Amino acid sequence: LWVYAGAAGACQLYFDDGESTDYQRGEYFRWGVRLAPEGSALSLRFQKPEGRFQPWFRQIRLRVYGFSPQACLVDGQIVTQAGTSQGDAWVSPPLSLPLGEVKLVR
Repeated sequence: LWVYAGAAGACQLYFDDGESTDYQRGEYFRWGVRLAPEGSALSLRFQKPEGRFQPWFRQIRLRVYGFSPQACLVDGQIVTQAGTSQGDAWVSPPLSLPLGEVKLVR
């Protein structure tokens, strides 16, 4: 997920099997995400996923542009899988649904 620091925003991540019309019967995964700048932090709030489709991934990777976090917290717990590259930052928090909040702190 590419995150651009700046104003507040929102998006939805959507997945299904990509082959059938099973999404019409609820076999999809839709995940709302809200970005909120909070002083020296960026907060990403993940809404409860919709649908019955089980995603194949077990991690998400956040590429953060224009913001260099020194720490990443997932639902209040510090995550150590993080780094910087060419002025951008990334974190790979483990995925356990429901995921509530990812906070990046300078």
